[in-house]
Amino acid sequence: MVLERKRFIEHVLWHAPETNQHTVRQYGLYAYQARLKRNQCRSILGQLPEQDAGVSLNWRNYLTSIGQKAKDICSKSGKPLLRFSLIRSLRQPNENSI
Repeated sequence: MVLERKRFIEHVLWHAPETNQHTVRQYGLYAYQARLKRNQCRSILGQLPEQDAGVSLNWRNYLTSIGQKAKDICSKSGKPLLRFSLIRSLRQPNENSI
């Protein structure tokens, strides 16, 4: 099957939710609340139970864990590195959006 570039992107983005569209992201054994059930399944399969991640993994914690210092300034531009930035969506909400 060969698709044009535009058609391929349409197929990939078909599963991306519309802006403000309510979606269920995790359910069943993937839900956070199903940890006990997941660990029961893991024991049946001979696997160790899940471990708490402890510290959340972000770029600053990762660099610290491998012995490097996290930088707050870009070495090329000299501007501060942003920890969080909003990216405006180009998609228009449809009539089903909340």
